[in-house]
Amino acid sequence: MAALDALLSRDVVAAITAYQDGVPMPLLPMAAHLRCVQRYRAHSYPIRTALPAPARHALPIVDIARLLRFRPALGSPSVVDHAAASNDVALVAFLLDLGLSCSSCALDEACEQGHVAMLQLLHDRGAPCTRHAMDYASTNGHLDVVRFLHERRGEGCSSFAMTGAIMHGHVAVVAFLHHRRTEGYNPRAFDLAAARNDMATVRFLHRHRREGCTRDALTGASRAGHVDMATFLLQHRSEGSVDEAFVAAIAGGHLALVEYFWQSFGGLLLGHVAAGHALATTLGHTKVAGFLADKAPPRFAWCELWDRYLRPWTARFVDDVLGLDIVLSD
Repeated sequence: MAALDALLSRDVVAAITAYQDGVPMPLLPMAAHLRCVQRYRAHSYPIRTALPAPARHALPIVDIARLLRFRPALGSPSVVDHAAASNDVALVAFLLDLGLSCSSCALDEACEQGHVAMLQLLHDRGAPCTRHAMDYASTNGHLDVVRFLHERRGEGCSSFAMTGAIMHGHVAVVAFLHHRRTEGYNPRAFDLAAARNDMATVRFLHRHRREGCTRDALTGASRAGHVDMATFLLQHRSEGSVDEAFVAAIAGGHLALVEYFWQSFGGLLLGHVAAGHALATTLGHTKVAGFLADKAPPRFAWCELWDRYLRPWTARFVDDVLGLDIVLSD
């Protein structure tokens, strides 16, 4: 009977189980979640971005403290990193107070997602980061984070910072980086901004930067049917190919742009009319095909000159002078 009383005593059972290996039943789901987090974050960043993240799970600080007493190994840097990426400021502060550490991923991913309070906490605790932080904060348009990193951190960024900001249309971030950083951008970003019809970004880059764009800027804008953008590029940039842009506009079925090119450069585009008409017909762009139908070049005077004079003369020259018996076909 005394043994039964001992086993029914909460205090006695707690004292006995405190020295046993295992996790209390209520904490098992949390333990399983943290193990899933550790496996997930064991992968490199590029792989993690392609994998589904662990499902969100409530992580009360009191339960985390109890769990870490039973499973200290669950208090790894990857768990702190995950809490930082989830923007759980109170939990991260608690874990750091326990003496746990984080990797550079904590601050990098907090910056990428624009979590200013988390950035401030990790910065104050001396957490490391890499250029990834400013690169992806810029790409995602988090100007406050970019300004903080520029003014208070020394890791800097790469050319991907401005490139990413341009690609996603964050012109305020582009302007900030232009005035305060020297890394520059990839001209392909200008091309993508033109294809997206981001006139504000394109105008800023044209006026203030020297990296320029490639011929794909005009081609991409034409393929997407952006008349104003194509007009701007033709008037202010020299990288584009009118021939290529004309064909791209035909392929996209953009009649207004095809008409604009024809009115502006018709004499230079005669050689593309037949192929363009065939392309528009094949792709089902009936209005464009109809517009091009009567634009085919006439039989030029030089063709008649060839038929009437040059071909007979060439035939005699080949036969009499070179001694070759060749028939010149039409």
